[in-house]
Amino acid sequence: MSFPAIPVLDVETVLARLPAEARARVAWAKKPIDNGLARLRAEPLTDDLVAQVTDATWKPIASLGRAFWEIIGSDPDGWRARFVDDFKEEERQLAEFVADDDSLDTLRWVLGLFQSFLGLTFALPPDFMAQLDETLFTALGADEELKPYMRALIVLMAAAETRKAGGDPGRARDLLDVAFLELTRFRATLRKAGVFLTAFPGETVEERRRGLLESADRLRRSLSDEDWRVMERARMRDLR
Repeated sequence: MSFPAIPVLDVETVLARLPAEARARVAWAKKPIDNGLARLRAEPLTDDLVAQVTDATWKPIASLGRAFWEIIGSDPDGWRARFVDDFKEEERQLAEFVADDDSLDTLRWVLGLFQSFLGLTFALPPDFMAQLDETLFTALGADEELKPYMRALIVLMAAAETRKAGGDPGRARDLLDVAFLELTRFRATLRKAGVFLTAFPGETVEERRRGLLESADRLRRSLSDEDWRVMERARMRDLR
């Protein structure tokens, strides 16, 4: 699995960070990406829609990612730190927008896994990153095992765009759920290849414990009396 992560959460931010020559070369990518994000924000959210938008926006998004990797090699530690800030800021803004505890958990998981995969890419040899070209990205775009990652990325971008456009928080929550499902598939693919990614790369043991306890408490409070009775009846007793 030598597929590079694509560090694109916001197209305008990416374009602003590129040198003038690279920015002029990939400026064309903004319109098709914006068109795809608009569809994900407005049309009925189905698997077919996500697949269509991903196929239509993969090349422009990959072109932005490739342009970024061309400049990252000059200061990998500095860029890594910038991306950490990007993920934290995206989490803060989207968390305020969706305003839902369950969606916040989903958001943290999604961004954490994206960050872990980005960290894995930073571990690739510089000479590999220098070999990235349009032909390679086009071939990767046809790989069915990698498409869940692409779909997760584009729906996360759509969730962020929903916030920026002042759209429906409920739509952003739905998009985050889709991103979670797609990344779950992608994570399973990586595991088959012997690669394990954590969804909580920056958490301490204490933070992870506290998060689990909070999630368990929220689940406990969401269950009705009938739910508890069903679970009690389903509990396994003495098997002897």
